[in-house]
Amino acid sequence: MVNHFFASLRAFHVSHLLHNLSVRFGRSEKLKMFPLALATFCLVSGGPHGLEPVLGQSGISLGILLILITPIIWALPISLMTAELSSAIPEEGGFYVWVKRAMGPFPGFMCAWLSWLYSIVDAALYPLLFATYLSKYLTGSTGHELSSLGRALLAIGVVIAMTLVNIKGIAAVGRTATILTALIIFPFLMMVLKAGITLPTFSGIVLTPAALSVGLAAALWNYTGWDNLSTVAAEVEDPQRSFPRSLAISIPLVTLVYLLPVLAAIKTAPLASQWTEGSWAGIAAKASTPWIGSIVLVAALAATSAMFGSQMLASSRIPAVFAENGFLPKSLATIHPKWGTPVRSIVLCALLYTCFSWFSFTELITVNSILYGLSVLFEFAALVVLRIREPELVRPFKVPGGIPVAVLLGVVPAIVITVVFVCTVREEGWMKQIATGVAILLGIGVYALRSRRMATREGFN
Repeated sequence: MVNHFFASLRAFHVSHLLHNLSVRFGRSEKLKMFPLALATFCLVSGGPHGLEPVLGQSGISLGILLILITPIIWALPISLMTAELSSAIPEEGGFYVWVKRAMGPFPGFMCAWLSWLYSIVDAALYPLLFATYLSKYLTGSTGHELSSLGRALLAIGVVIAMTLVNIKGIAAVGRTATILTALIIFPFLMMVLKAGITLPTFSGIVLTPAALSVGLAAALWNYTGWDNLSTVAAEVEDPQRSFPRSLAISIPLVTLVYLLPVLAAIKTAPLASQWTEGSWAGIAAKASTPWIGSIVLVAALAATSAMFGSQMLASSRIPAVFAENGFLPKSLATIHPKWGTPVRSIVLCALLYTCFSWFSFTELITVNSILYGLSVLFEFAALVVLRIREPELVRPFKVPGGIPVAVLLGVVPAIVITVVFVCTVREEGWMKQIATGVAILLGIGVYALRSRRMATREGFN
C-alpha cells in the first residue's frame, strides 16, 4: 500500500519536542476540519496496494471480513483515543506529549523510539513494493521471473537513488503526496465502474496461523496512522471539534476505498492464490481492461518511489536530533556545508533500509504492525492514567463509559497485537522476532546510557 506519507512525521515531530525547539507553531493559516479529514485519509491510505496479502494469506471471505472488521477493532479504538486526547491536550507533538505528561520521560522516549523504528520499517516496505510490482510486470511481459536477489537489488537501487535526492535536500511535500494519492485511487475507481460489484458469499473461512499473522498484520498495516496528525494539533482550527469529526469521516472513507475495488475484482479473481504481492495490476486488467491495469502499475511504481522519498525525508532527520540530545553519537548530527542536510543520519537510515531489502514484504508487515502496536499501547495507557490522575482535565470530546471503557478501548488492540505476535511465532518461529526484541532492548539501553551520562554531568556540576 503506497500510504503513510505522514507516518514518519509522527516521529519527526516527536524529535522536535525532544530537541525543545524554540519554534512557535500555529501562526500560519489553520487547517480546517474537512481538509483535516482528507489529510487523515491520505495519511492512512493511498489506495488498495498492499491488500493482496490480506486476501492471499487469509482467503477471499476471511480477507473481506478483515477489511470490514479491522476498522472496528483497530481503527475505531485508536481514533476514539486520539479524539479524546487531542481535544483535551491540543498541543504540538500529540502522542509524545500525552505519554510524557501521563507517565514521565522514559515512556515518552520509548514511544518516540518505537515510532522511529516503525517509520524505518514502514519506509523499507516501499522499495520492496516497487520491486515486487515491477517484477510482476517483467514476468508477465517476458515470461522470466525476477529472482529474489534481483528484487532485492532493485529495491536497493531505489534506496540509493532516493538517498542521493535526500542528501541534496530535495523534499516532496504533503500537497504532492495528496495529489499522488488521488492519482492512485483514480484507476481503481475506473475499475469499479467498469467491472461492477460482486457480493461475497463468506464461505470456506479457515482460521490458520498464516491468516492471523500475515493476513491480519497486513490488514492492520492498511489501517495504521489515525493518531499521527495529533502531532500538529496546534495548527488545526478548533482541534477539540475538528479531530473527532474528521476521524468520523475518514474511517468510513478508507474502508470504502479498500472494500469496493476488492468487491469489483473477486468475480475474476475468486481464488486466494491469485492474490499475491504486486498482483493488483494484473487483477485490475482482468477485472476491467488492460489499459486500466497498466495505469494501476504506473501509479504504483511512481507512488512507491515518491512515498519512500518523502518517508525518508522525515525519518532520516530523527537520528540527527536524537544525536543532538545525546541519545546517539554526536557525529550523526553533522550538517552538510553545501546542502544543509544531515548526511550521516541519512546514510545511516539508508543502510537500515538496505538491510531490510533482504526481507520479504510479508515479513516486514508483521514487524511493522507489532512495533506500531507497541507504540500505540503507550498512548492507550496515557489515556487511562490521565483519566485517573487528572480527572478535572477539560475533555471537549470524551469517550463515554468511564475508566472501564477507557481500559477496554486499549485492551482490544492489545489482544489484536498479541494474536499477530503469537501466530507469527507459531508460523515462522522465534528467530523472526529476534530483530524486534533487540530493537526494543536497544532503545532501553540508549535511554539508560543517556540518563547515566546526564547524572554524571550533574554530579560534576
